[in-house]
Amino acid sequence: MFKKKQTTTPTLMKALRDIATLQHQTSMITRSLIATKMAANLPLHSWEQERFDALEDVEQTYIYNLAKITNISRPVINNTITSTNPPKRTHIESQNANARWTKKEDQQLCRLKKIGTDMSDIANGLGRSEKACQLRWNKLQPKKR
Repeated sequence: MFKKKQTTTPTLMKALRDIATLQHQTSMITRSLIATKMAANLPLHSWEQERFDALEDVEQTYIYNLAKITNISRPVINNTITSTNPPKRTHIESQNANARWTKKEDQQLCRLKKIGTDMSDIANGLGRSEKACQLRWNKLQPKKR
């Protein structure tokens, strides 16, 4: 009399497909990681070595060849791959970082800048970063209209 709705079967099938896709992607990422480490002559962790040993000979040969082709050109220091590009922003902690500027500091900044003192020297003298001094100097200048 009553027909049972088949809503769980398509949902279950989709979930199984998603799981299979994730397993495949994880496997590919692991292989890429192993190839990258081999190209950089870095030691493999035990779980990576176990996964590599579990692969068939054809796949192991593929990873060896991929490692040869990749040939990472970044310097390796203490088994850590370092970037050849320096970070765009560097954080230098200064003595008065995040502290409010006092009138005395404003006066010193203006006086030293007007006599031609280098901004890095001013920053060191005030215990501020060079960027903070430059921003404060710009803020203290009269607006041009």
